[in-house]
Amino acid sequence: HTLGHHKDVATDQDPATSRYGESFYEFLPRVVKGEFLSACRIEAARLQRKGLPWWHSEIPAYFLVSAAMALGFAAATGPLAVPFFLAQSAVAVLLFESVNYLEHYGLERRELQPGQFEPVQPQHSWDSPARITNHVLFKLERHADHHAHAGKRYQTLQAYD
Repeated sequence: HTLGHHKDVATDQDPATSRYGESFYEFLPRVVKGEFLSACRIEAARLQRKGLPWWHSEIPAYFLVSAAMALGFAAATGPLAVPFFLAQSAVAVLLFESVNYLEHYGLERRELQPGQFEPVQPQHSWDSPARITNHVLFKLERHADHHAHAGKRYQTLQAYD
């Protein structure tokens, strides 16, 4: 998350930044594919940095854990658990990406030089300081501070008006 999205937020290089004028239905396939490819690039760089072969990649393990969970639910409750697991996974992706769409919609950082952008600031993410957002979405309204100060502890994040 911090190696891809945080570094590239509010640029064309970030698949999780929705473009001005882009509908959610245009954004969704682009972000799902783009985030997966970004994760693969980041993981390949990690393996290369550590001198590890491709089979040390953690990405297949995430898919295997999900498959094991689905099969475990099926073993415990019956075969209908698998489509329910897949459906709840799809809903989770839709909800997560709808939040990404809203929190980054149309925001851009200035390019100072080719490939070098201005530092991430709170204005490069949308915030909603409403009290209901704080309670229902687990302090999601502190998203801008999270981007501007990625290393800051969750409890100390601030909301911006």
